[in-house]
Amino acid sequence: MDMLRHNSVLTNLPFGYALHKMVLNDAGEACDYEYIEINDMFEKQTGLLSDIVIGKTVTEVIPTIKDEEFDWIGTYATVAFSEKTLEFEEFSSSLDKWYSVTAYSPQKGYFITLTREITEEKKQAIKQLETEQLLKQQQYLMDIYKTNFANIQEFVAHSLGIIMELSSCEYADIWFLNEETELCQSMQCVNSYDKLERKIDNIHAYQTTNKESKYELALLDTNYPSTVLAQPSQIEILSKDLARQYVSLDTFVSIPIMFEGTLVAVLNLANFPNQYPSMNLNHLVLFMQRAWMGRQQKFAEKQMNLKLQKLGEISNKIGVLIAEFLPDTTITYVNDAFCVYFGKKAEELVGEQFLTFMPLDERETIKQRYMQLTTESPTTTQTYPVFKKDAIRWMEWQDSAVFDGEGRITSWYSIGFDVTEKKMIQDEKDKQLQQLNEIIYGLTATILIIDPTTAKIIDANNAAVEFYGYSKEEFLKLTIEDISTNEPEIISEHLRKLYAQKQKKLLVPHRLKDGTIKVVELYASPIVYEDEEYICSIIFDATDREEAKGEMIRLAFYDYLTGVYNRRYLENEYKKLNKITNYPLAIIRGDINGMRLINDFMGYHVGDKLLVEVAKRIHNCINSEHILARIGGDEFAILLTHCSKEDIKQLIKRLEQMTSEEFFLEYEPQIYMDVPISTSISFGYAMQKNAGVELGELLTEAETYVNRRKFFDNKSMKSTAIKAILNALFEKSMREERHSKRVGLICEAIAKELEWDDGLVNKVRVAGTLHDIGKIGVSDNVLNKTARLNKEEWKEMVLHVEKGARILESTVEYKVIADIVRYHHERYDGTGYPSQLKGEEIPIESRMIAVADAYDAMIGRSFYQIPKTEQEAVAELKQCAGTHFDPHIVEVFTERVLKKNKFHVSDIGLVCAESTK
Repeated sequence: MDMLRHNSVLTNLPFGYALHKMVLNDAGEACDYEYIEINDMFEKQTGLLSDIVIGKTVTEVIPTIKDEEFDWIGTYATVAFSEKTLEFEEFSSSLDKWYSVTAYSPQKGYFITLTREITEEKKQAIKQLETEQLLKQQQYLMDIYKTNFANIQEFVAHSLGIIMELSSCEYADIWFLNEETELCQSMQCVNSYDKLERKIDNIHAYQTTNKESKYELALLDTNYPSTVLAQPSQIEILSKDLARQYVSLDTFVSIPIMFEGTLVAVLNLANFPNQYPSMNLNHLVLFMQRAWMGRQQKFAEKQMNLKLQKLGEISNKIGVLIAEFLPDTTITYVNDAFCVYFGKKAEELVGEQFLTFMPLDERETIKQRYMQLTTESPTTTQTYPVFKKDAIRWMEWQDSAVFDGEGRITSWYSIGFDVTEKKMIQDEKDKQLQQLNEIIYGLTATILIIDPTTAKIIDANNAAVEFYGYSKEEFLKLTIEDISTNEPEIISEHLRKLYAQKQKKLLVPHRLKDGTIKVVELYASPIVYEDEEYICSIIFDATDREEAKGEMIRLAFYDYLTGVYNRRYLENEYKKLNKITNYPLAIIRGDINGMRLINDFMGYHVGDKLLVEVAKRIHNCINSEHILARIGGDEFAILLTHCSKEDIKQLIKRLEQMTSEEFFLEYEPQIYMDVPISTSISFGYAMQKNAGVELGELLTEAETYVNRRKFFDNKSMKSTAIKAILNALFEKSMREERHSKRVGLICEAIAKELEWDDGLVNKVRVAGTLHDIGKIGVSDNVLNKTARLNKEEWKEMVLHVEKGARILESTVEYKVIADIVRYHHERYDGTGYPSQLKGEEIPIESRMIAVADAYDAMIGRSFYQIPKTEQEAVAELKQCAGTHFDPHIVEVFTERVLKKNKFHVSDIGLVCAESTK
């Protein structure tokens, strides 16, 4: 129960409460303090939430606290280890707020702070101080204007005293410049002497111990328009007894004094109580400029009198009306401005009721306002219309009531200002605000109006409602923290910078009502909205753009196709890992065999899929600490650390096994079946032998190793590619598969009939089977067209013989049949393609394929013609013997082969060859 009461009291305290524990270093000195307990008001005043700070030290929560000018940790350490209670007001630059703090220690090593945020009070105090200083400055200027100084030294001494009082600096002097802007004399003042010390001397009587003084150089620049700041370590001054001494400077400010565009003097101020002068430096510059102008104008008394006269005329035109009234509004006193304003003499106004100047329907209301003044609230400010020469003007009256001993009003004084123009401006502002609202709600861009101090969403337009998914009513209950995924501290910092216009654009993540995270680009500017200062934010959805930017960054280090790292990343990582703690380093390099064949004859889309599959298989073989990168078209590299030769060899063995297993590549599932692919990769490696070895050297060494292995693997790698290409062709067209196999069988039968040996028989059978392998480069719509080919399609089709020959020429075992495939469409009379060979110039195997190809095409199923019978096909061959076909091959095939074998197409489309023997 006591704990509940304790928690309730803390929660409801009207000021911030926090219990802390000091943290000591090894030397037993206070170096930090920990948050033990805080209340809600503390969270509200500091923005530090209990979930975040409890159990943490202040340097963890506010890392910049030790950089602040005020020693928070040291101050609180004094409290925690003594019985002292400290009360002070201090500014926290980390939190950007002023606080009134009472600190005491409930137990040694612990301290409690009771805080109250006084930022607004301080701001008001600063404003009040600035106002008082400006008024004081105006008074000083008036005094300077009225005073006749005997000489310039007297004028400067007087001005320096004023400047030191206004700025509270400890030291001051002024340097004068002649017409050539050279330093010619100086005067010093020391604020701490109670009495102004003056000394006219040359410039060397006042100099810094730093020979290369920054400010001296700046002062010689006559075009330097603004305040110069510097920090010399010491200066030499004349003490009260005229003895020379050196004093240290904490801060130093030089103010140029210009007259008619020329630098005439420089005012130097040093050592301010709060590091910088409490009075704005610009005001000091302006004051000295005006004072100097006043001093110059003293040379002509007549001109000064004219100026004073003009100043009096201006004052008389300010338009301030002063009057005294009785409780019934009877006028007892008016000033001249009042008389002038209403166009009557004082004797005509005194004795009249002021209410008679008011509109009839306003009089009773105005009187009631007067009568409501009390001793507790003796002043009021009211704005209402008055009659003036048959016209209505708007006046603002500041009324102060006078009361008798019983608290009854005996009279009051009123100061009046004509605010007709001001009201017109306000009316115009209201109109503009209405127009602004119409614009905001009419724009399609997303707009939010935000309170920079509370982060509360003040208003949202229709586009914001649509974008975020919240209703207008829901929006007005939210803060930016409800839609931003950033931490509250970051949000507060953003709002502060936006409000101060130190930042105008942000890129931040926002959460929509449905939970979707969007990256938004936010353009913000402070505006006056409904008489309050807010931030207007125009918001654009930048999600797609930022995702694209992220993708660009990713592509800078990743291979766009396979998703593994690229060479650039590999080089960067090699530089990072190339240190003795990671030795030995090694590179495994792998090249895909037959990649060029795949790309050239199956297409780059197939090659790309092969690369992706290989990258996936390699990645599945290696450990997470290994780095896999694609370093070339068909080349991969693996960077390893802390490895031995045996480890590398075992890994290469696993890689070769994994990458040699047959797999399937999906082409276009809507058209083709999956195609089985077998491939091989040659791997090599290199190990780093000393620290000076570059990555390029290791890759070159590994490449040499790869090339040696490729020499021995060349035959198998090429045949693997050929099989892959042939499988791909057959998957593109089942008709081609059946046709190719039948042509191979027919060629085999003709060769046997010619009594060729087994090697030649096998050669022509394989050539027959592969005779159309070049059709892999023919587009699918041409290859599978159901009607006759047009001229352009035919041009594409005839290229297949050259493509097929080039594919076979790239291999060892198939190179011998490349020309057979190249010339199988040559005609016996020389009118064929591609080389118009004639008769015996055509390889006999090509002539066999021509006959077998034609026969199977005639008896087979076709999209664009009815199949012929065997008798019709034989008749066609015989008719074309000697022109299209070799007569001898036709004779052997028709008279001998077909007599012994019957070739036909079965229901499943495969060749059947039945012997008639």
